[in-house]
Amino acid sequence: MAIQLIVEDGTGLENANTYTSIIDADSYHAALGRTTWAELEDDEKAAALIKATQFVDASFTWCGARMFRVQALAWPRHQGLDSSGESILLIDRDGWDIEGIPSAIKKAVAEAAFISLDAELFTVADPNGKIIRDKTDVLETEYQAETASSKPASPTIYSVINMMLRGLYDAPSGGFVVGGAFRG
Repeated sequence: MAIQLIVEDGTGLENANTYTSIIDADSYHAALGRTTWAELEDDEKAAALIKATQFVDASFTWCGARMFRVQALAWPRHQGLDSSGESILLIDRDGWDIEGIPSAIKKAVAEAAFISLDAELFTVADPNGKIIRDKTDVLETEYQAETASSKPASPTIYSVINMMLRGLYDAPSGGFVVGGAFRG
C-alpha cells in the first residue's frame, strides 16, 4: 500500500501530514546534486517527508499561534486576531508578511528528510552521560559516571535546520538557539 502524502497548502488542512511534496523535495535535492534522494522509491521519500515534518513541528516553539483549531500541523500561523476577529499576519525578520507556509519550512522539511536517511531525527544526545568509549566491533558503549554536574539530555537540533528556520521561531524546544523573531 502506497504512503499517501497530504501536503499542507496553507489553508489549515485537518489531515495534512507534510509541508513538502515529493516533487518539491526532488527539485530541492536535485539542485543540491543529491543523487541518493533521486534513487529512493516514492514510499521511502514519503515516509522521510512525514517524519521530517513531525521533527520540524516538534523541535521549535513557533512564532504566533495556529491559524485554525482543527489544522493537523503547526503551520499556517498568525500573530493574533484584531478587534474585528480577523487574523493578523506574522511578519518575518525582514519585515515581510508571512502567509500560508513559508518556503523556509518546506526547504527545512526536505533537508530533514534527507538527514533522516542516515540519522535518526528523534534522538536524545547522551541519555546516560558523556560517552567515553564506543567500540563498534563488539557493540560496546561506556558512559561517564553520572555526576552532580551532569546536565539532562536534550533533543538533537540539527544546525542546518535551525539556521534555515531563523526568524520563524521563538526558540527550539531543546538545544542551542541560533536566532529569534522580532517585530519592529
